[in-house]
Amino acid sequence: MVCSGSGLCSVFGGTSVAYPIFAGMVTLLNQYLGGTGLGNINPTLYSLAATPSNGAFHSAVSTPAALTVGSNGAYCTPGTPSNQPVALRCPSGGFLGFDASNFDATTGYNLVTGLGSVDANALAIAWAAGRAPSTIAVQSSSGSVILGRTVTLTATVSPGPGIIRNETGTVTFTTDNPSNTTLGTATLTSVSNGVATFTWTPTASQVGTNNINASYAGDGYNAPAATTTPAIVDVVSPDFTLTNTTASNPTVLAGQTTGPVYSFTVTPGNGETTFAATVTFSCSSFTPTDPTLTSSSCTFNPTSIPAGTNGVGGVPVTINLATAGPNQNIGSPTRQIRRRADNRLPWLPLTLPLAGVVMVGFAGRKLSKYSVVASLCLALALAGFLVACGSSSHPITVAVAGPGSVFPNNAADSWPNQTAQFAATLTNDSGNKGVTWTASAGSIDATGLFTAPTVGASSPVTITATSVADTSKTGTASIALKPTTVPGSYGITVTVTEAQTNHNLTPAPTVTVQ
Repeated sequence: MVCSGSGLCSVFGGTSVAYPIFAGMVTLLNQYLGGTGLGNINPTLYSLAATPSNGAFHSAVSTPAALTVGSNGAYCTPGTPSNQPVALRCPSGGFLGFDASNFDATTGYNLVTGLGSVDANALAIAWAAGRAPSTIAVQSSSGSVILGRTVTLTATVSPGPGIIRNETGTVTFTTDNPSNTTLGTATLTSVSNGVATFTWTPTASQVGTNNINASYAGDGYNAPAATTTPAIVDVVSPDFTLTNTTASNPTVLAGQTTGPVYSFTVTPGNGETTFAATVTFSCSSFTPTDPTLTSSSCTFNPTSIPAGTNGVGGVPVTINLATAGPNQNIGSPTRQIRRRADNRLPWLPLTLPLAGVVMVGFAGRKLSKYSVVASLCLALALAGFLVACGSSSHPITVAVAGPGSVFPNNAADSWPNQTAQFAATLTNDSGNKGVTWTASAGSIDATGLFTAPTVGASSPVTITATSVADTSKTGTASIALKPTTVPGSYGITVTVTEAQTNHNLTPAPTVTVQ
């Protein structure tokens, strides 16, 4: 009944009102139960209505004595609304409803009133609680699987007693390795007849024993369920074998990259014909250790073997090793030869008198003999004055220049000689006496040509130029020794890895560096 502000009321009822309201309730009920569909709901509605204590329905009544808040009708004021036909006015008893005197005592249902008005929330709770119990079992297609391969997990849901329709809904598969990890979900449908399957590819963290469980979310007629007995699946790391195919170990000059240091083949293990996971390679250590030899010094061909590669007969692999040193261009030793600053002749002090002589020559025919002699004497006197002033008024300074780095030498003489040219610049060096040279390591000759020390010397090396005219005046420069692989025989630990399986090459590869 709907009343306006003017006191006019209208009564709404009938199927056209009740049907869409109840349809909305059923839609919400379906969502509450998992959204898998409910089908013919009448049998379940009847069974719920037979238990009034669940509060799902407010039963119809037939006598005024039974009129309560939960009656199937509505309280009203007798005779209202007065402007409506008598049939639509509130009866004298003050209750507008239906006569249910012939209702079934067991179900509370009759053809006139149905089951009564619906409490949607109580209906949903009662429906969920009244679902039949179900059971679920899980199986694996194999009790053992190699990491990288797949295994099929199957969950079978059995309905509770008296439920003949197939289960619908979702099954979730989990493992205890690591703890309570969800592997994935699968959907039950009527087509699968209560069976859900899931294809599982184990990860590296699941190597070992896995207890696989499955849980069923339930549907409109079957309650949720979980396995009581897990399926046990052992995940095994893939394995492989290594075969040495090296003919001999190489010798290389420091600074060169070897040809193949070592060659070998990798073959899948466990009876497999392809690799289950990617195979990788690394040089994990060198014996003895050398700062220029690290994992990045090794180059593998191929760089890795992808998962799924056919390994029948073995996949061939080679290793190249890069060393550090001066022998990249072994046939062309480089010597940096530069003009020494301290060996320059004293051209500047002689420039003026020589210029004067030249000028006199040009003008000789026009000047008298006395004028020429006087000009020459004046030029010589001026030159002497300049030299004297320079030597007496300003201190000597020494500046040294040269390259910043050089490779060391090898005592075995198999390398090109490693040298570097240094030059000294002096100012106010009276008599142009030059410098003497010294080096904190290696050697340096009178011309400033530095010969590097042998491998292992301390770096950097200090080069010193000392003024001959004043030994208290010096200049210095430093030169770094480039990192070089120390000559010797090296063992290489080569590690091959597939998933969680590691093997080292045996015998260990060796290379001789000279």
